[in-house]
Amino acid sequence: GGGQCPGAGAACGAERMIRMGKTAVLAAVAVAGLAGCASEQACDPTQTGFLSGIGCAVGGGYQNRQNTLNDARIDAQQNAAQQRADAAVAQRQQQIAQQTLAQRRARAAQQDRELATLRSRLQQAQARGASGSQLQEAQSALAETQRLQGSSARSDADLAARSAAQERLRRSLDALAGL
Repeated sequence: GGGQCPGAGAACGAERMIRMGKTAVLAAVAVAGLAGCASEQACDPTQTGFLSGIGCAVGGGYQNRQNTLNDARIDAQQNAAQQRADAAVAQRQQQIAQQTLAQRRARAAQQDRELATLRSRLQQAQARGASGSQLQEAQSALAETQRLQGSSARSDADLAARSAAQERLRRSLDALAGL
C-alpha cells in the first residue's frame, strides 16, 4: 500500500497500523543498533554526538560510565584514606625516633658530665702523689672512656659501652682513694 486510504473502512485502519508497525519496527531496530554501538564505546557525554548519545542513553552506556566513575572515586577515596593512615604511622615513627635520639643525647651529655668529674678526681689523685698499679688502671680506664666518648653515641650499645668504661674508671678511682 502506497497512497491515501480512499475509504474509511476497517481495511484502511489495518493499512495504517501496518505502516505504523513498520515505522515502529524500523525505529526499534535503529535504537537497538545504536545501543549496540554505545555499549562498545565509552559513553563520555563530552565526546558523543546526538545519535551515539541516544545509543548511550538507551544502551546503558551512560549508566556504565557513571558506575565506572563512581567506582574510581571510591577507590581514590580509599587510597587517600590509606595514604593518610600511612602518613600518620610514619609521623608517629618519626616522633619516636626523635624522642629516642633526644634521650640518647641526654644520656651522652650526662656521661660527659660524669667523665669530667672522674677526670678531675684522677687529676686530684695524681696531684696527691698517687702511683702504682691502681693509678695505671685508672689511667687505662680513662683512656678507654675517652676513646668511647670520641665515637658518637649512635646506639644504646654505644652508650652502654661508655657507661661500662666509666664505671670501671669510677671503681679504679674509688680503689685509689681507698673507698
